[in-house]
Parts: sequence; C-alpha cells; structure tokens
Amino acid sequence: GLSYVNGVISGTPTAAGDYQILVTNAGGTSTSLLNLRVEDTGASVSREVWTGVEGTSIPSIQLTTPPVSTSALTSLAAPGNSGDNFGARIRGYITAPSSGNYYFWLSASDSAEFWLSNDAEVVNSFKRASVTGGGTIPQSWPSAVKSPWMALENGKRYYFEILHKSGTGDDHLALGWSKPGEGTATPSEVVPGYALSPYQAPQAGSSAGTLYVATLLRQNGAIDPPGSTLRGVGTATLRISEDETTAELRVNYSGLSGTTDGPAAGQSVAADGSSSANGVIDPTDWHVHSDPYLNHQSYIIYDGAEPLPDDGAQFAPNGSFLYHKWNLAPAGTLGLTDIRELIKQGKAFINLHTALNPVGEIRGNFTLANGSRTFSPPPAPPAWPDDGNTYAGAARFLAQASYGASPADISALRALTPTGGKSRYELWIEDQFSKPVTQSWPEVLRTFRADVQGGSALDETLFFNSWWRNSISGQDQLRQRLAFALSQIHVISGQGPLDNRGDALAFFYDKLAESCFGNFRDILETTTLTPAMGRYLDMRNNDKPDPATGRIPYENYAREIKQLFAVGLYRMWPDGTLMLNSKDQPIDTYSQSEIVGFAHVFTGWTDGYDGAYRTALNAPSNWLRLMREVPARHYTGPKRILNNEELPGLPSLGGQSLDPLAVHNSTHWNQPAYQQLAAQELDVAHNQLFNHPNVGPFICRQLIQRLVTSHPSRDYLYRVVQKFNDRGDGVRGDMQAVIKAILLDYEARSTEMLAKPAYGKQREPLLRVAAAGRAFRPDTYAGNFSQSGTRTITID
Repeated sequence: GLSYVNGVISGTPTAAGDYQILVTNAGGTSTSLLNLRVEDTGASVSREVWTGVEGTSIPSIQLTTPPVSTSALTSLAAPGNSGDNFGARIRGYITAPSSGNYYFWLSASDSAEFWLSNDAEVVNSFKRASVTGGGTIPQSWPSAVKSPWMALENGKRYYFEILHKSGTGDDHLALGWSKPGEGTATPSEVVPGYALSPYQAPQAGSSAGTLYVATLLRQNGAIDPPGSTLRGVGTATLRISEDETTAELRVNYSGLSGTTDGPAAGQSVAADGSSSANGVIDPTDWHVHSDPYLNHQSYIIYDGAEPLPDDGAQFAPNGSFLYHKWNLAPAGTLGLTDIRELIKQGKAFINLHTALNPVGEIRGNFTLANGSRTFSPPPAPPAWPDDGNTYAGAARFLAQASYGASPADISALRALTPTGGKSRYELWIEDQFSKPVTQSWPEVLRTFRADVQGGSALDETLFFNSWWRNSISGQDQLRQRLAFALSQIHVISGQGPLDNRGDALAFFYDKLAESCFGNFRDILETTTLTPAMGRYLDMRNNDKPDPATGRIPYENYAREIKQLFAVGLYRMWPDGTLMLNSKDQPIDTYSQSEIVGFAHVFTGWTDGYDGAYRTALNAPSNWLRLMREVPARHYTGPKRILNNEELPGLPSLGGQSLDPLAVHNSTHWNQPAYQQLAAQELDVAHNQLFNHPNVGPFICRQLIQRLVTSHPSRDYLYRVVQKFNDRGDGVRGDMQAVIKAILLDYEARSTEMLAKPAYGKQREPLLRVAAAGRAFRPDTYAGNFSQSGTRTITID
C-alpha cells in the first residue's frame, strides 16, 4: 500500500510489520537500505469461536481446528451472552501508545487466560493473568484478575492472545488496562481499538541455511571504566546459506563503555562511563576473528567497520543492532573453505571494540544452533526389561546413581523383589529417599585444628576430606551423588574469595544435600541465601545505589542466577532445542535491563543475625546460617525482572512518597510494609525464575549429563522435563520425580543404548577414584597401625 517516489514515501499501508526497502537516487548511482516499520493498520482484532465444547476447561478448546465463526472486535470486550458451551480466542497486537508501565485486568465468565508476548512474536508469549472458579462479575474490576506490572515501549507491537471458555448461562469477557501515569488500583478503560491491530501469521517454514549463535560477554583483558565495571553484553547470529557462499550476520548489544570521540552533542555520560545518544551506545569497531590458527595467530576474517564493497553493511537506526550480509569469498591468508570450517568447528569469534577497550570489550565464539519455530512432542519410548537381577545391570545402575558399587551393594540391589509394579531400581531409589543426610560440616568441625602459630586453620582441605569420607562411606549414596551434580551447576569454589573457608564450603554443600530431594524452587532460593554464594558472587552486603558516591548494586549474582543457575541464555522448547522466532533467530531470555533489575532485588542482605532488624550491612560474619535482610539497605524503587515484568517496589509509605535513594529513618524502619519488602521481592523474583519454561530443559539436561549420558536425546530430555513441569498432581519442580525420570528412563536402562557411539559419559576423575575406593573398600576402617615403631595411629 505504500510507494516511494522522488524521496517521498506515500500511501496507506495494508499490512503491519517490519520491511526492508532498497531505495535508489534519481541518477541510479546510490542505493540505500531502508528499515521501515508499519505500526498499525487495523484498529481491530479477530474473535474466533468454537461451539459445542462442553465444560469450562481452557485446554478443551480445539485451537488446531477451524473455528465455527470469526468476527472483528474494535476493543477488547467480547459481546455478552453469546451462547453456551463455547470456546473463543481473541488475538492480535497491542501497540503501546507511550513508554512506561502498564497493568492489565482480565474479567471473564467461567475460565479465561491472557497471554502477552515480550515482543511481536507468538512464541515469546507468557501467561499474565487467568480467571478460574466460575469467573468474575462483568467488568467489575475489583473482582477482575490483575496482571504483573508490564514495561512496554512506545510504538512497539506486542502479540497478545485471550482464551475464553464459557459453560452455560451468562457469559462475558473484557480486558482493561491502566497506562503510564494513570492509577494502578483499577483500569482506566477497556483496551481500545486505536491500540489494536489484527494478527498476521508469519511466513511458513524456516530460512534456508545453517544457524550459528554467539553470546558476547566481557573479553579477557578488558579494563573497567574509572570507578565502575564493564556491563556490556550481546548476542550474535550467523546464518550461512545452503550453498555456503554467503552469510547473514546480526548483532544485538548493550552496555558498552562508549564511542571513539566521547559524548557528542545531545549525548550524556552514564554512571558506568558510557556515552549515549537517546540511550544508544555504539561500538567503535568490530570484527569476526579466527581462534589461533596458522602460525598460532588469530586472523580477522570479517571486518565489520570496513567490509568489502559488496557486503552491504548497515548500522541499524537504533545503534544497538547490526545487520551485515557477508560474502564468504577468499580473503587474505584464509580461503573460503578455511572460513567455513573455522565456523563449523566453533573456532570463529566476534568481538566489539570501544575507545576504552580498542582490542575488544565483549566477545563470543559462534556455535551451531539446533532450533525451530514450532515444537512437536517426541513419541513415547519402548519398554525396557528390569535387569536389576543381573550383576551387569545392577553395577551399571549404581555407577549412575551412586559413587560406585561394592560387591555388597550389587548383591543388595539384586536381592530386592519387584512389587507393586515397581522395579528393583525404583525400590532402591525410594529406599535412598528415606535415608538421613550425611553432612560435611560436623566432619569439618571434628577435624578442625589449630595451626602451629596458634591461629585457626579452616582451609578448604578440611571440607574436601569430609566430602571424600561421605562419598566413600555415606549410606545416602543417591543424595550425595545428586548433591555433587547440583554443585557442578550451582558453582562456588575454594579458590578466590572462599580460600581458607572450609566451613563456608561445607555449609553450602550440606544445604544442597539437605534440599536435593525436595523442590527445585527451594534449592534455588537456598543457593541465593547461603553466605558462601553471597560472598563468591557478591550478593552478600550488596548495597542500594548511592548517586553521591557513584555506587551501584553488584550485578554478578543477578547475571549468574539466570545464565548458570536457572534459565540459560536462550528460550528453549521442552526438549531443549532452541526456540526460534518468525525470523528464525534465537530468543534471549534476558537483557542487561533484567540484570540491573535483579541486582536491585538482591540489595540489603547480610550475614544471618538475631534480634531486631539492623540498619547497616554490618552483621558479624556467620558462614553457618542463611543470610538475613537489612530493610534499610534494600532498594525500594521499581525493578525490572524477566519477561517485561516490573516490581513496583514501595513508592509511598504512610501516605508520603518514598525516595528509594534516600537514607531512611526509624519512621520507615518500623513499618511492616517497609520491613517486608526485601523478602517479598526476593520471593517473587525466585518464583518468576522457577516458573520460567526454560528451567526444566536447562536444569534437567545438566542433571542427565552428570548422572547418565553427556548427549541425551531430545526424546529423553523431553520425558524428564515433563516430570519436572508436573509430577502428576500439578506440582512443579519435584526433585524426587525428576530423579526417577532420569534413572528409570529407557535411555538410562535399556542395554540397546550401550551400542550407540555417542551414549554414556566420561566420568569425572574423582568419580573414577571414588568408584574404585568403594569397590575395594574393606568392611571396616577400625584398627591400630604403627609407623616405624615410633607412634600409634588409631583410625575409627
């Protein structure tokens, strides 16, 4: 519907979306690429209806079949009393009229769900509100269900979907909202037509070629801005064409430290030393390099700032996105085949340069991405025979579920009698669930000693020795093995800030052992509040911002809890493959904004203490209890968390506005709302992380790799994730259900898997040693031993 003539675009657009247009000057001597976004075209959305659907269950709506009827809505209010036993879907796009925070209220009969995407992509949608139990009073907003506070951007389209299931009797549905600057108690209006546009299905299929992904993090050797730390992050994708002659290169980045010339007109200097124009930061240069290759050197294989003339390089208008078309022609000492092979082998990396770090500030290697736009569940596996009565079967199972099998362990497992439809393996697992935890800290305390100078010696060797004793002799073998697997995911180290803190390491490990048969939600929060993790990743004594000194909250743990401990970097399907959007690009799970938001959530926590709330982060060091909040040092302002959701904080107290950066006094300290905020926000943040759909595939894959096989199939992972998501009664994250799913799956138990070259895992060296120790361990260690006749050592 648009035309371009003599430098002018005119006409009426007929379809919303993002378009790339080649424009040429009158003489035909210059061509440019124009990125054009059509925000809105319809002022309406469609309502699809399926009739003859009994009950009030949302899943009963047959969305994969054609609807019985379709109509247009000019606001998000459906016609009332339109029939009995029907299901309906309203979907389209909401365009935010201004940047800021929005609330949505869902009012409906019987059952309804409101889904809103983080962007215009259908696959990136999350459920924001749901109505159950008979519904609400028609547009009686106090009875409606309120969404989280949503951070939306001016002019940006967000895909939404409302599912409505009505039974018999009167029916109704409406979605209201309050926009930035309006009240937050009730909606200002039903979402109006001017903010709506109709749904458009993405083009079918996936782009041809092979996709590679790189995660850009701080480059080794990069220096921090004065008085601050580097906060740059990014992602890059590289799609190589089917004939492997060209590649499309896209880079998203944020938080870089500045440009070559410093702040220009209209720019400002941020707290981290970066310069920006309207919030935009640009790199000074960027390249794709090879890892050390010929003559042990790294070569530039693509120059982003000075590409070849026919590569069509373009900076996107927002300055935080790059798009280049790269012709994989021979260049320099590296030919076409070399470049392709370097990329395929993961030996090509991209880095972005800044004036502060001209050699490179952030970088990441390209790796092959396995992903798709859509998901279909894999088939059910065949049954496997219970070979627990055989020596080989029992030994193989115990190698996965313990630190190794002794002859007595194997005999005990083989002697079990299958009953109640449960195999020997399942009976052994359930028996292990009932065994009390063997702890490390008591053994550290028992072996604690004074050193020769009369001081204390709580070095990490005390913990390592206690861990070895438990691994070899502990009766709770499954618990100890799972605690070790979790410690390889929720990682701390005796090197660095926890050197000579054997007590802290032991307490952290004991907490993993205590909770590993419980729920992953509790494991996640316990990890956060252990003083060892607090010290290792800087959450302990993390203070709220202070503009006078330039202090900002530490972001270390805020980043790692997402990247390493919970959700990973990219959205995943339930089988662990990457979820791709309509442009066949992977979807980030978080950005720098969410890192900053979580860093502010994690302010105001110190070592565990007793008595009244402290007003400073000065509790005595205590490595043997969970951390406790100091409300006066917790940031009370809004905080961005995952999926465009924002915690409102505590904007006022006692009818007065509350400055989140101020030094508050006893009038605030004694107010329950003030005292409870830090713990409430910590709880909400962990709930959101735990309920993210990535947690199941991200954590379960790693547990399978630690226990059974390094390369689990998508089928295997999918089956385990289903148990993580729901153990059978609606409970999510039950670790006992997950452990059974891992160890009793076809791919863990079937002997057919042993013939597959990629099956199994190379055991960690300590597991190989522990297995030998358990296999050849004597029945008892008790006895007296002499050394050169000079002293007697008693071992018990």
